[in-house]
Amino acid sequence: MGPAGRPFDKPVAVARLRLTKAGPARFMSHLDFIRAIERSARRAGLPMALSAGFHPHPRMSFSPALAVGISSECEFVDIELREKLAAGEVAERLESCLPPGIGLVSCSVIDPGVPALSSVIRAASYRLEFRPEDVGAADEVVRAVDAMLQADAVPVTRTTPKGVREVDLRPLVYDLRFERRDELSSLHLLVAAGAEGSARPLDVVQALVAYGALRDGARPIRIIREGLYVLRDGKFAFPC
Repeated sequence: MGPAGRPFDKPVAVARLRLTKAGPARFMSHLDFIRAIERSARRAGLPMALSAGFHPHPRMSFSPALAVGISSECEFVDIELREKLAAGEVAERLESCLPPGIGLVSCSVIDPGVPALSSVIRAASYRLEFRPEDVGAADEVVRAVDAMLQADAVPVTRTTPKGVREVDLRPLVYDLRFERRDELSSLHLLVAAGAEGSARPLDVVQALVAYGALRDGARPIRIIREGLYVLRDGKFAFPC
């Protein structure tokens, strides 16, 4: 029984969704995204397990928040169910109920009791796309990326609600790769994400400006989160 009101619903399964977030949806805040998924699941008639108390809410778990304006090819959501459904039925019910810009990539139904997504995700991959004039010559960029990866420390300044503080980015960057195709230059990042520490894409941009890979004032024209990963047997893998 919960502290007041109705008892907890006992989940019998968890629907784990992999979603995309693009177009108009990339301007949603994390709270707006949570509300959109909850409304969609209600419209789809999913038998969601509810919390206890006088104001019960669906028991859901989300991957780490995405900054406003960033697209994603890989957002994860866990929805606890009080009735077990096949993954195909969950997907069929939900797909037509999602708002524009949010798409369902895959759905799996797993046993209840799994840890919250935010507590197990350890890394994220991003693709940052730049205008040609914002990026140095290819050999300069490669040298700067190598120098940054070999550095003992990479200090950057980060503005937070509590003020400006310095962060050592180096232990939070696992991989960094530059690619140039035609007129488009891209940086591919694999960085720490989650409760134990995270690197923001714009932190890496700040560092690469300091190392001379990017021009002063360079800003990506597009940022896409391509993956979110847990640590499994010493290797990064998708949660599902």
